[in-house]
Amino acid sequence: MPDANDLGEVSFLTRSRHAVAEALALVWADLGQSEETKMARCEWILEYLYIDITGLRRAAGLVGTPAFERQLSAWDAVLLFISGLVTMPIVGGNGISPWEGYVDWIWNKVFQRRCGSEPEFLDSVATHLTRIFRA
Repeated sequence: MPDANDLGEVSFLTRSRHAVAEALALVWADLGQSEETKMARCEWILEYLYIDITGLRRAAGLVGTPAFERQLSAWDAVLLFISGLVTMPIVGGNGISPWEGYVDWIWNKVFQRRCGSEPEFLDSVATHLTRIFRA
């Protein structure tokens, strides 16, 4: 088992996850691209660069209980949603909402299947988002 605390590796994995979340949001924030182009670029990022938080933890040799892993995955979902909220306008100059397109895409590509098979996951995401917006 790898040393779970090689801080350089853990830091690299964490920063990689944040960079991917930011890249996805930045693609959707670009008002000069068609939605089809955005989806194609983001699909590539998801397929080749994105690893969810539980996958990153396993790569670092860290494993938690299923409930703990679900909570981490919920935070990962929140990171993706918040990255979009911080990066892009809610409504574009032409009245089209890049935020809405981004959220729909994230839901359909990353979370819909998970929420269908594990309904409590959506509750965890909602709980974390509520905490953030109440703060």
